Amino acid sequence: MERTTFSLLFYIRRDKTNKKGEAPVFMRLIINGERADASIKRFIEPHAWNSAKGKANEKSRGGKDLNLSF
Repeated sequence: MERTTFSLLFYIRRDKTNKKGEAPVFMRLIINGERADASIKRFIEPHAWNSAKGKANEKSRGGKDLNLSF
């Protein structure tokens, strides 16, 4: 029986900031080594993103709402 692997992570694209200085949040889905990236249509200020945890800082404006949405 073949083993199936699954991974999901969230990240921001700091190079694609909008006019307000907010970066889009992306989702990366990996199934059996096949990778797919998609935008979740949400934006956050780059300083309010915790890259190590892959989520928004909850004390930032809108951070808790963003984390609850995914």
